[in-house]
Amino acid sequence: MAQYYSLLTAIGAAQIANAISLGGTVTVTQFAAGTGDGAEYDPTEDQTALKSEVYRGNVNSIDIVTGTPNVIEFHCVIPVTEGGWTLREVGLFDGDGNLLIIAKYPSSYKPVQSEGTAGDFSLKIQVGVVNTDVVELKIDPAVVLASRQFVKDEISKSTKGLSDIEGLQEALDDKSDSDHGHTAAEISGLGLSLSHVQYFSASGTYTPTSKTKKIIAKVAGAGGSGGVLSVYGNSGGDSSFSINADTLTATGGDGGTFLGGGIAVNGKSHGVGSGGDLNLIGSGGAGSVGLYYDAGNASETGGTGGTGGYSEKLISISDTDTGTVVVGAGGAGVSNGGTTENGSNGYVVIEEYK
Repeated sequence: MAQYYSLLTAIGAAQIANAISLGGTVTVTQFAAGTGDGAEYDPTEDQTALKSEVYRGNVNSIDIVTGTPNVIEFHCVIPVTEGGWTLREVGLFDGDGNLLIIAKYPSSYKPVQSEGTAGDFSLKIQVGVVNTDVVELKIDPAVVLASRQFVKDEISKSTKGLSDIEGLQEALDDKSDSDHGHTAAEISGLGLSLSHVQYFSASGTYTPTSKTKKIIAKVAGAGGSGGVLSVYGNSGGDSSFSINADTLTATGGDGGTFLGGGIAVNGKSHGVGSGGDLNLIGSGGAGSVGLYYDAGNASETGGTGGTGGYSEKLISISDTDTGTVVVGAGGAGVSNGGTTENGSNGYVVIEEYK
């Protein structure tokens, strides 16, 4: 099985089987995002809830994946106002709150506005079903969020181009500094569609699937570990992706610090991205929290580790090319009366387009 995947729960599979046999439908209404209780794990069919849900919202839309008629893709958006946690699990629910589909997601930190890099976070969850006709989406148009790419796609279908609508293109472009998915917009109009996604949580070699013409490489640095009682946390490792003349790098976040006298300081700095069309500070792997410690005379708290950087780029390739993937490890926890957790590992995601 792939390292990151989605699957039908037992409830979801039973509902689809009943819908096929009785001529009914299965209605998906909402999705939920979770932290996985602080670590990635392998979802199972018997789950009825996420391990640690932190956000729930309406599913935006569903599509049948081009070239794979038995695969459905659900589009979801976590808004700019939500965050401050690391996404590791996603669930899809019916109107009665039953968990139908659960997905293991690469650890991805969702920043909040106060961190200076916040933006809408778009998710695409794919799952294979025997008969896609029995799955439908029920939405409330008043509360569904529109992603930047969705807006651009819908406007492009009208008789006016984006450039003909005064101020709209500039307004959309102003969001690009905080929108992880902005390079996907460059795919529209090229006649290409997403064909495959490869996830790397460990270093290795990227080999394109047959006939891949372009990729969007997404690189996240690892988070630093928390500090405790005058002991500095360890920095997270750098992540990178290189193919032909293109190299993207996302540095790891610094470890949390402690300056004595009861003063806790967060990571000395967040990681940064470089080499991409989009480079962000502190949007990669999350740093772990500093450890509370009572020294006997005063309560003291270690600083939280810095988050890793993030870099993203659209690259033209041949399916005979190969790329080098380096994934940074989270900063190792430190001890002094107690031990902090490791920072989150980095990751590399390659979206392939044909």
